[in-house]
Amino acid sequence: MAYHQNFQSLLIAALIFIPSCTSKDTITPIQSVRDGETLVSAGENFVLGFFSPPNSKNRYIGIRFNKIPNQTVVWVANRENPVSDSSGILTINAGNLVLVGDGGYNTTSTTTTLWSSNISTVSNYSSARLMDSDKNSYGYSGGSQGKKKLLVTLLTVISVALLLCFCGYCWWKKAKGENFVLGFFSPGNSSTNRYVGIWYNKIPDQTIVWTANRENPVKNSSGVLKIKGGNLVLFDGGHSNNSNTLWSTNVSTTENYSSAILTDSGNLVLTDDHQRVLWESFDYPTNTFLPRMKLGLNRRTGLNRILTSWKSTTDPAPGESSFGLDPRGMPQYILRKGPDPIWRSEPWNRPRLRDVEGRFPGFVFTYVANEDEMYYMYYSNDSSIIVRSLLDVSGVLRRMIWNNETRQWNLMWMAVADRCDRYGNCGAYGSCDSNSGFECACLKGFEPKRPRDWNMGEWSDGCMRSKTLDCGGKADGFIKLAPVKLPDTSRSWVEPSWSLKACEVECLSNCSCTAYASADVGGDGRGCLIWYGNLSDLKVYSNEGQELYIRVAASELDKNSYGHSGGFQGKKKLLVTILTVIPVALLFLLCAYCWWKKAKGCKMNERRGVVFNNKDKWGRGLSVLKQEQ
Repeated sequence: MAYHQNFQSLLIAALIFIPSCTSKDTITPIQSVRDGETLVSAGENFVLGFFSPPNSKNRYIGIRFNKIPNQTVVWVANRENPVSDSSGILTINAGNLVLVGDGGYNTTSTTTTLWSSNISTVSNYSSARLMDSDKNSYGYSGGSQGKKKLLVTLLTVISVALLLCFCGYCWWKKAKGENFVLGFFSPGNSSTNRYVGIWYNKIPDQTIVWTANRENPVKNSSGVLKIKGGNLVLFDGGHSNNSNTLWSTNVSTTENYSSAILTDSGNLVLTDDHQRVLWESFDYPTNTFLPRMKLGLNRRTGLNRILTSWKSTTDPAPGESSFGLDPRGMPQYILRKGPDPIWRSEPWNRPRLRDVEGRFPGFVFTYVANEDEMYYMYYSNDSSIIVRSLLDVSGVLRRMIWNNETRQWNLMWMAVADRCDRYGNCGAYGSCDSNSGFECACLKGFEPKRPRDWNMGEWSDGCMRSKTLDCGGKADGFIKLAPVKLPDTSRSWVEPSWSLKACEVECLSNCSCTAYASADVGGDGRGCLIWYGNLSDLKVYSNEGQELYIRVAASELDKNSYGHSGGFQGKKKLLVTILTVIPVALLFLLCAYCWWKKAKGCKMNERRGVVFNNKDKWGRGLSVLKQEQ
């Protein structure tokens, strides 16, 4: 749309400079203004021409505003000598502006001068121009030098105008792009139903990216899309009086004029005569997420832009699969089949969502969250790249890029890439690790709810606590699990200003609290997430994940090196452990010292000679003397 507006301005400027144009802002001896013609200032703010005051047939030459609907005259030349008919001509004669009222150069009658600028001049050439400063001014140049200067000026202006037109045309062609088409189509070319849609213009196989009348098809070829009452409206039955309205942009507007333009990003935009956007198709996506489209929530209007699949390959009506922003707790994107979640993105507390972006260079991913809106958008700075995200009829969400060489779509990213991407694959309090042979495991301090099913690979029932929490005595602690994809944050509570220590204290004070984590990864570290209830859809990463602190009974803390206890009972247990270890260590050192002393004494006796008793096999004592040599 911006390209279109800029080109219009450029074209207008170019036309003003070309002498052959009908709109002019200069009067010369060979270019006059007759009744019915006008002189327009360069900025198009003022018009000079003939006019008649209300209830009068007399004609006057005057200046009026050009852009104000009601004729507002600001200056009149022949105030006392009107032209009685339409024969008046404003021209330049003998260096002066002159108004004649008998048809100008009619040689068969006497010329009547009704008004003149009436200045003394010896110039052979003069001209008058209507300026944008609300006054009419003129100047002159004399002799051959003046004509030469005029000729040079005209040639310069024409050259500049042609150059501007050429550059503008090239720029416009490049900006225009012709990437998308709006029109009527039949899905799969097998249905007789007709829909208004947008598709790629340069891709051989018709690829629909947006559909207007998804649920109300035109049954034949009589459909007409037009603007009525400031809205885009689709009628069934053409221009007949009994036409049915099948679809409308349905916006409230008092504007008498509106227009629609298809931008080169694939966005159909409805604007009023002041170029204010009334409606755009990017706010109402169907099954395709295009670059520069916002996917998310407009907090001012409550509009949540989500994708919905087609019902079938031949029916673009909304299907059962959807993909969009869930703003509850910490915002996250969820892919659903009906009401059931199928896949979930990471929560929106990181600089980037790696499981949404994928690992492809050359693309820009933008995340915006403020008081007015919350959305995610992607695009490429290379205009030659054609990419789209599609939610197909089977509920699979994919991002694909067009390959001009093979003439097909190549897969860039898929929402559900492995079993651990499936929502809740390991049930409540279970973690999923796609790099492990046995992908599901219960969190520390938990055990399978149904051990037999769990061992057979049926993990949907999840896990339960091995030891109950001691909520009253606060003899509980936390086990750190990292790096992970945090559990479903729709069940979490966000405290934007708290520290992690404050979150720990809060969690211990509420028996329903099950875990906490940082809410501002990559920022100043403040803020935390607190979970109340089951922890679902937790995935273990090999790197780049986050830290999750899971609440467990104090007796489970010794089983994990990341454990730390909280509250008085935890400190008491630590003190008992220290007091037990110290006496054992002292006893061990004392025994070692005694053994060392004994060993040292035996060694000294061997040097001096020692008598010791021995017994033979019958038990008789024998005395043996060992004398030092």
